[in-house]
Amino acid sequence: MGISILGGLEKSLDESKSLMFELKIGLSDYAPDMKFTAGLTFF
Repeated sequence: MGISILGGLEKSLDESKSLMFELKIGLSDYAPDMKFTAGLTFF
């Protein structure tokens, strides 16, 4: 078990695509120090 802070942004590129970013910061020894994720959705 660990403690983390999570935040993200999502930006619409057009009617069918969006771009997302997510940042997760671990605050304890049992959670990763930092994790960054980016993604592109098609629908």
